[in-house]
Amino acid sequence: MIQWRKLLIIAIPFVLLCMNSMTITKAESFIEHKEITDLNKEWTITFNHPVNRASITDSSITIKDEAGNHFPITLEVNENKVKVKPEKSYENYTTYTLNVQNNIENDKSKLLENSFKLIFTTNFAIEDMEKITPLNTANYHGQALVTLSYDDGYRNWYDKALPLHSKYNMPGTFNIIGNKVYSDDEVYMNPSQLWVAHDLGLEIASHTQNHPFLTRKSEDEIHDEFAESINTIESLLGKGVVSTVAIPYSDYNKEIREIAMQYFDGIRVLGRETNIMNDYDPYWLKSYAIINTTEFLDVKKWIDKAVAENSWVIIMLHGITEDRLEEYETTPEILEQIMKYINDLGKDSILPVNTKEGLQLTKQ
Repeated sequence: MIQWRKLLIIAIPFVLLCMNSMTITKAESFIEHKEITDLNKEWTITFNHPVNRASITDSSITIKDEAGNHFPITLEVNENKVKVKPEKSYENYTTYTLNVQNNIENDKSKLLENSFKLIFTTNFAIEDMEKITPLNTANYHGQALVTLSYDDGYRNWYDKALPLHSKYNMPGTFNIIGNKVYSDDEVYMNPSQLWVAHDLGLEIASHTQNHPFLTRKSEDEIHDEFAESINTIESLLGKGVVSTVAIPYSDYNKEIREIAMQYFDGIRVLGRETNIMNDYDPYWLKSYAIINTTEFLDVKKWIDKAVAENSWVIIMLHGITEDRLEEYETTPEILEQIMKYINDLGKDSILPVNTKEGLQLTKQ
């Protein structure tokens, strides 16, 4: 398995157009790979003629993160070289694009068209983001438990949720659709991002291989959905990683339960209830689902209920977005409010766990 933690891979599609009098000649294009260990990295762009300083502006040279937000930079011009300096350190686990637009001019006020484009990804040095502290079973004395359980494997977890889990030292469970792991669909986390989440301490669990309505599948197909999802995830992260599953659409019955029990130690569905200690079915774990109309105060009630009755509350999440346009989405702000509230209550009142850890503490 490739170890990503020490590498920052820089992918550079570099196209340089040379200007000779009134003739534009395209130079050979190439791709160059570099290793970088400095999140304050500066970039020097070299043009084939001295550039017109007046044409170097905040709009002609930009760096944007993968969400499309401008990254603040300063620019220094010296003859035909332009130094691009970040005003703050690049952040881990995201992609930036440096663009030089086609309104850069040379010393004769001739446009240098499509002169440069740089794409680089910072997914190295995982140690720079605090890992989640492993469960200490001594912290459990029968108090309430809380689990943040995410379904589908969205890329926005990587961008929006992971930094919060690190910031608040908050465990959680990422339930992954197997056939999305190696797909080209940018809506979902890719293998290296999934590896990062696992390495930071998130539980990586199954959400089946193809996310079907299981009650519409044959017995053999249900077996395949569970077995293939485990094989896909564990081929990347190692044997024994996957021990729990979240059922797609909570489309579940006793027959599916009997099959799932052959593959998993715990099975999460919807339910809209807490799980009462010593009186719950580990193969029918109930959860509350956050949707796009759910506010922090709604979630607070679920958490307070668990604290009051010393039960285990599992909170089902999907997309983490700013606008929460889809039904099963919430915002990073609400997610952070939830994590902060849990931490403010303290581990003696409610202990954060992933699904596997909750079972470890309570399964009889």
